[in-house]
Amino acid sequence: MEYELVDSFGIDHEELAGLEPALVFCLGVEYQIFRQRLADCSHQFEEQIHAVNEARLADMCRRRGRVCQTGWIHDDHEEWRWMKVESA
Repeated sequence: MEYELVDSFGIDHEELAGLEPALVFCLGVEYQIFRQRLADCSHQFEEQIHAVNEARLADMCRRRGRVCQTGWIHDDHEEWRWMKVESA
């Protein structure tokens, strides 16, 4: 099996330092699933995302020329955000 870097995960400056390994794994999986959805879906969509991944996913959208908006899901759940990605 061959692996290669397909996109920067934005962790060059210890952005994930102090996070639990299980959460870091989840963030990576979320990143890959979101990346694939962006590639496969040219129409508008919305996703629930981890707040910690918001900047990474927004940067990915910008690199692909997609406009996105984010907002809080619930005032009492600061770890979650929603992201709306506009049509390509």
